[in-house]
Amino acid sequence: MFDRSLLHGDDAELRAAEQTASAALAGLASDADAARAAWSVAHGFASLWLSGAITGPDVATAAEPVLCRTVLGLP
Repeated sequence: MFDRSLLHGDDAELRAAEQTASAALAGLASDADAARAAWSVAHGFASLWLSGAITGPDVATAAEPVLCRTVLGLP
C-alpha cells in the first residue's frame, strides 16, 4: 500500500482515498504519536484481515472497537 513505486500518482481516486484515510486517522488522535499508533493498529488489522487471519465482510466495523480500545483508551 505504501510502496510508492507501485502507486499511480496520476490516479485522482487513489489520491482522494489516501487523503481520506490520512484525515480519518489524524482525526482520531490529538498528537503525532497517537496518530502513528492509530495508523499502525489500523494497518496491522487490515493486513490480518487481508491475509484471512481475521474474517468477516466488514473490516471497518470489526476494527472500530479495536482502535477505540488501543488508541483512544475507550471501553
